[in-house]
This record gives sequence, structure tokens and C-alpha cells, in this order.
Amino acid sequence: MFASRLRTLLDHYLRSRNVNDFESLCALLVSDKLKVCLSPGTINYVTSLEGNDWFKPERVTTLADTFVADHNPGFGPSKQPVAKGDNFGKTGTGPSNFSGPNRQIEYSRPINPQLNKG
Repeated sequence: MFASRLRTLLDHYLRSRNVNDFESLCALLVSDKLKVCLSPGTINYVTSLEGNDWFKPERVTTLADTFVADHNPGFGPSKQPVAKGDNFGKTGTGPSNFSGPNRQIEYSRPINPQLNKG
């Protein structure tokens, strides 16, 4: 009985998303899983653009990247994270992680001055 109800719900969901083949099914499952992993602001942005349709995984990741780049000034092609309070550069490996009670992440231009030249 429970299995039958699950199958009916899945059939209805797939019909509502116009999934008719295995490739579309895989794309929908991956797309749904990607959205579960997004932050609340990012998921709101992606789903507001989707409306009643759904985007393939490539589109979801592109939109998520765009949202993060636009709303987090520390991200972008010319910036990299630097953790305050770490011995960044002394070991040559950088910080082991960016978590911890006294660590803050700052974003700055690349350390290599050659990367700043246009």
C-alpha cells in the first residue's frame, strides 16, 4: 500500500515535470539534488527563475554561480580567500581549513602581481 502510494506520487511528479525518458529523469534527479545543496538565497533565486518549469543541472549551477558572484563580493575570478590569523605562506600549504572560533576569511587580490596585469 505504501509502495503503491510512493509510485503514484512519483508518476505524478514526473508527469508534472514532463519527464518522458531516462535522460530527462537523470537530469531532473541531479537538478533536484543540486537545489537541496544550495543556500536559501541561492535556491530562492534559482526557483524564482524556474517558475513552473525546471532547469537542467548545467543551468542550475550557472545560475547559482552567478548569484554567489553577485552577492558575495569576495568571490570572483580575481579574488582568493585568505584566512586571518593563519601562517599563510610560511608552510607553503596555506591554512588547513577556514573554520574555527577565531578565524575570519578575508578576500583579496591574488598574491602574485603578474595575475593583476591585464
